[in-house]
Amino acid sequence: MRVTYRVEHSTSPSEMSLTYATDQGGTAQEDVRVSRWEKNYTMSRGDFAYISVQNGIDSGTVTCEILLDGRPWKKTTSSGAYVIASCSGSVGRD
Repeated sequence: MRVTYRVEHSTSPSEMSLTYATDQGGTAQEDVRVSRWEKNYTMSRGDFAYISVQNGIDSGTVTCEILLDGRPWKKTTSSGAYVIASCSGSVGRD
């Protein structure tokens, strides 16, 4: 299944810290300075999909979303200084 991680920040320019599960079962971290970010993986049924985004500035709203095969699956939004939003689930099972 195609897993798409997507994050957005309401402010531009913005700073976000991302942590996400990879298709190899590990985790990756990135610090980005964009208002929108996206990454695609191919995962199997039962694999764990996870992404968290931390707001890197003192205002604004961050949203994380996971899509399965292009369809919305998980979505969370948090507002405020340095807040975290996270989304996770077992691919094809939740």
